[in-house]
Amino acid sequence: MCSFGKLGFVEMFGFDEIKCVQSLPCLKGGGFCVAKDGGIVIERKYNKDLVLTAKMLRKNMTKEENHLWYDFLRKNEYKFIRQKIIGRYIVDFYCAQAKLVIELDGAQHYEEKGLKKDEERTKYLNERGFTVVRFTNDEILSDIESVIAKIKRIIDMQKDIMTDSLSETPLLRR
Repeated sequence: MCSFGKLGFVEMFGFDEIKCVQSLPCLKGGGFCVAKDGGIVIERKYNKDLVLTAKMLRKNMTKEENHLWYDFLRKNEYKFIRQKIIGRYIVDFYCAQAKLVIELDGAQHYEEKGLKKDEERTKYLNERGFTVVRFTNDEILSDIESVIAKIKRIIDMQKDIMTDSLSETPLLRR
């Protein structure tokens, strides 16, 4: 049990991280575990303050996001989610079965500030076991077939890993 009691303590006081010194039953409410300094850090599954922003982003997707979503991801055999909150970030597309995050990068991502933020976000997601793949808006508009082929290759490469680590979770859309 968590040294701070139940996970409700974490949610009640709005902490994003609480250091646990014992075992993991405090994960009953969900969340990510990350080992830090000999202990375990429990983080919320997502930042509740981002819910309205994620909903707004789903309603106002860019033409590139719409193109990838409606022409491939929405009807893919693997279930993808749009504008998914993971921790303190909203990712463009997420596939839980493959632990795959797809990000579409517009012009702001190539400025120094944008590059730094993307690097921090990718590091955060990678530390939690997610594979992050990025495509430029230009790639989506001019060569969607190559983008789709790359996404399929990444999922295929992870099939063995997914089967072993997610044996209780069906790989295909229900």
